[in-house]
Amino acid sequence: MKLFAALAFVAVLVIAQPASAQFGWGQPFDRSGFQTLNPTATSPDWRACTNDGNRFASDEVIAGCGRILENSSSHETRSNALWWRALEYERAGHVELSAADFEAALGEFDAWSRADERSIDAHFYRATMLTSMRQYDQALAEFAIADRMLRRQPRVIGSIARVAFLRGDYATAIAEFDRADSIAHRRRNYGILTHNRCEARAAAGVELEEARTICDRAVRESEGHPATLVSRGFFRFRQNDMAGALSDFERALARDPHNPAALYGRGVVAARTGQQEAADADLARARELSPRMVEYYANAGMRPD
Repeated sequence: MKLFAALAFVAVLVIAQPASAQFGWGQPFDRSGFQTLNPTATSPDWRACTNDGNRFASDEVIAGCGRILENSSSHETRSNALWWRALEYERAGHVELSAADFEAALGEFDAWSRADERSIDAHFYRATMLTSMRQYDQALAEFAIADRMLRRQPRVIGSIARVAFLRGDYATAIAEFDRADSIAHRRRNYGILTHNRCEARAAAGVELEEARTICDRAVRESEGHPATLVSRGFFRFRQNDMAGALSDFERALARDPHNPAALYGRGVVAARTGQQEAADADLARARELSPRMVEYYANAGMRPD
């Protein structure tokens, strides 16, 4: 994908697909909830490397990424495969191997930028990966470059907001998510960041009636997409509405049984309501699938105790 297609193709989805698909929800995310590069190939190796549908064992993911790296000299392809493999090594507890792949991926992003100075994608995805590495200052510097190259892109602004959220700076997160969502709506990219506006307010404990309205609208307009249900479940949990939160997490899991955020939320509610055996199973599975997603919501106040 060239010339910022990673952001621009959301508009294509809006034109070509029905209302339920007008949210950009189909885009791939890494295990911390951040958008990753979208491989156009549908080969068995890419399906394994990206762990399509959470159907692959760790060694299959690593092997799939390895075969892609052996057969490609493209900086875009190699940065992608290294990123996915780094995340899998991290999930499997191979800290040194994960760190080495993250660094190698950064090198590929740098080479991609040098080879194509007009590529906003290289800066955007490098920034996104730096965010997943918790190198927030460096990530913001890269997002700033992407923003200068093409102003007022909702995905860039939303990513800056997400860094603020991760840092616990909820006032900035609210302001930037609001700005990004407003621009997206004006460009008819409906709803792609609406649920984040609700989550930021829930984490901050401010503007709660507005947050409730935002969450309800996101669920309704997305026709119950799991991402919006998880956000509303998080909001309801923060309001001590355990029954409402559980309902949302269950609905999300009915559509996506391997959703780590929904599993974590359901496990937290179970722990809070004295169902420890069920809680342990859900929490363990969520951590296995995505320790970063668990960290994301735990730091924002959704914890089992």
